[in-house]
Amino acid sequence: MVLVIVSIVAVVGASLFASKSDYAVYVAKQQLIASALLAQQSALANQDPATPLSLTISQSPTLWTLSVVRGGGTPVVLHSQQIEREGATLTIDSTPLTTSYTLTYDREANLVPRANHRMILNGSQSATLCFSSSGYAYETTTGACP
Repeated sequence: MVLVIVSIVAVVGASLFASKSDYAVYVAKQQLIASALLAQQSALANQDPATPLSLTISQSPTLWTLSVVRGGGTPVVLHSQQIEREGATLTIDSTPLTTSYTLTYDREANLVPRANHRMILNGSQSATLCFSSSGYAYETTTGACP
């Protein structure tokens, strides 16, 4: 009886780890929001108005790369992270991401230019993220951004 129960648990447990695609959108969503928060906080800490701060989302066939960079004469990468795509796609303001997209923050952590952005992650699951003109990033459950 114990062997039967252990076998069932092993089969169920192995299937949870067999497909990363189920988690690709979830992980990307969480990391995008975290990177946007880091960019916003770094922009607020930035005392030089001539030094922009940016969050760049780059895409390769298998990875997304999120980079928070302080610009100026010599750009400084404050944080960079790679996320496996597992076939998922990212659409920003109704345009599919093909190479890269950059959000720039001013010293008050507002997006430059002041505009709202809607990002949709699609894979085995989907998620909609809103980036407000004030620099705040959040997930929406309605699929719409104000």
